[in-house]
Formats: sequence, structure tokens, C-alpha cells
Amino acid sequence: MYMGRRSFFGGSFCLHGIFIYLTFLISPCMQTEFEYLQQLAQSYYQLSEDPEQLYTHLKNLDPQVIQQLLNKYELPDQPFQPIHLLRMECLRLLLSGQPINAEIIEELKQRIRQKNLTYFAHLDAPALQKLNEYPLSNRDVFHGYQKPWTVFLPLIYEGETQSTAREYLTRIGQALNAALQLKKYVVKIADFRWASPFGTNVAMVSLQVPTFRGRGNKNSNLFALKFGDITTAGKIAGENLIPHGVRICAKRYKKRVS
Repeated sequence: MYMGRRSFFGGSFCLHGIFIYLTFLISPCMQTEFEYLQQLAQSYYQLSEDPEQLYTHLKNLDPQVIQQLLNKYELPDQPFQPIHLLRMECLRLLLSGQPINAEIIEELKQRIRQKNLTYFAHLDAPALQKLNEYPLSNRDVFHGYQKPWTVFLPLIYEGETQSTAREYLTRIGQALNAALQLKKYVVKIADFRWASPFGTNVAMVSLQVPTFRGRGNKNSNLFALKFGDITTAGKIAGENLIPHGVRICAKRYKKRVS
């Protein structure tokens, strides 16, 4: 397992010897958890970077799995969201044996933007009404879903895969916390759907001091292990723990490039 060295500046990782050492120390004891998360993250990185691989992966989904996903999106009490309708229509196409590609996705997006009730006539009356009444604004309803990965992640990372990944992240975090004996720290996990509603291709487990109302703790370090294309580990220093001169330089640099 490679643990990359990255320099700290603002919010990046820096190498922290004890944490890195303990990560290596526990990894043989938790080989199943580490290998599962590493392989999953590497697979997701490839799917997120190569749409053709992603389309092939979707094409090869078990029809029973596709039907189960479709049933979930067809629940009558499901709040209407354009992205939900897009996913549901893609699942219908996959279930009928039709492959998905960039052109088909864009056609479906456009029909949803236009509220094409004729095309979506196969939907029930309440669903059609929700589509027709959905308010549009100057911002595209698919603004955050330009990459195919953001559209299809919830269809791939769900169910047993999601629960297993979260369980393994928690186990690793608990083992690291016990080894470091950080009594004031708690384990926080951030899986592939943590960063935003659009998802990501990395998962992370961190040890941190509980914060007040979501505000970062400026007087403590945050220790993190991130699973991605390359697995990295280290710490993020609280703002008050960074030398004053470095903080001034960081603020000036941020202001200059913003």
C-alpha cells in the first residue's frame, strides 16, 4: 500500500510519522478491509475517469439488480427530482437491453428540461404532474451532473457494497484511534457519496476532535486516511497550530489566486 507524501498548505495532507507508522502497522491485521476499500476506490477512479468503462459496467449489471433499483426510483412518495427521472429512464433502457451512451444521456436530459410529456407518457399521472409543475430557473437542472459518474454513482455504490464500505471504514478508524489512544478524538467516515450530492471517487476515514456546530477545530490536528487511485495518509493541522508566518503566506496566496 502506497502512502503518498504531500506538502501541507492551507488544507492539504502532510506526512505525520506516527500516524503513517500505525497505518502500516494495522494494515496486515485488517487486510480484508484495506484490500476491499483500495480495490473499490481504484475501480471507481477508473469508472469516473473513463465513461466508456462506466457504460460497459452499467450494461453488465444483473437485470434483477436493475429492476430492484428501478423499483426504488418508482416509489410513489419519492420527491420529484430531474436527476431521479434521468436515472429511472436510464434504468428502463438498460432493463430493455439498450446500452447507455453520452448521446442518449443528453437526449434524456433535454427531454426533461423541455418537460416533454409526450415522451414520458409511460409515467403515471402523479409523476407527469410533478414533472410539469417542477419549477425551472436560469440554472440548468443538471448543472452538477455533467460527468456521467455523478449521474450513475448511486446506481453502482449502494446496497451491500455501500454498507460494507462504511463498515470497513469505521473498523479501520476505530483501530487507528485505539492505537493512537486519542481520548478526545472521534472517528468520522466519508464514503464515496459524502462530499456532495454529486458524489466522488474517494473515501476517507478521519480522527478528529468533535466540532461545535460543524465549525472546524483550529487547535487540533485531523488525522486522515484516504482511499483513492492512490491511498494516502497524514494529518491536517488546525489553523492555530500552523506557524504564524505560514498562515500569513497562505492567506496572501489564496487572495492572490482567487
